[in-house]
Amino acid sequence: MITLKTQGPNAHAITLNDGRELLFSYDTLVGVQNDFGIFIQQNGIARSRTTARHLKQWIGDRPFTVVSELGLQEQAVAQFIPLPF
Repeated sequence: MITLKTQGPNAHAITLNDGRELLFSYDTLVGVQNDFGIFIQQNGIARSRTTARHLKQWIGDRPFTVVSELGLQEQAVAQFIPLPF
């Protein structure tokens, strides 16, 4: 089941059926958790103090990797990329 959880004012996490979690601050994807780890957008922390707070609350004390906006989008769909046969 796909669920939407409010993390705080203007922060929402969507959990997909396969366990991936996507964090949105306002209407921008700023964090992804998948089988490969936790990834945050490199501009996410600098975007605004509010977005930085959303990320810090969501990450907690878990390890994470900083990636570009394109890298974050790639991680959001990483489990859907078909493997070559």
